[in-house]
Amino acid sequence: MRSSLLVNKEFFEEIDGELKLVGSKCEKCGRVYFPRKKFCINCMNDDLKIVPLSKRGKIASWTVARQTYTYGIPVPYAFGYVDLPEGVRLFTIFTDCEPFEEKLRTGAEVEWVIKKYKEDEMENDIIGYLFRPVEVKK
Repeated sequence: MRSSLLVNKEFFEEIDGELKLVGSKCEKCGRVYFPRKKFCINCMNDDLKIVPLSKRGKIASWTVARQTYTYGIPVPYAFGYVDLPEGVRLFTIFTDCEPFEEKLRTGAEVEWVIKKYKEDEMENDIIGYLFRPVEVKK
């Protein structure tokens, strides 16, 4: 039976009936981390709380993979880093962004979605957070 498998389940929490990407925030200095940390590496405080992260961010950098690597993701695909307003920079694969050179640019606004990005050896859909360009309303 084919299934959908969410990778990195620890990256998510259900908040108000909706799946949210979450990090941890230091109660002492306010620094936010993703993925979550058990203590703040900035001030060494161990009082951190789980906080939902913004749905949108900006592309810090990106590139295109045109050869298959060990991840088994069909090529070509774009990947890179996204900066969130909370001060977190995270690695991601981009989706819904072809042609890449037209839809992706440093500083462009993107939003995360939960979506299939590959299949495993048992033909299960592997899903996770991916970022896609935010359509600019004209």
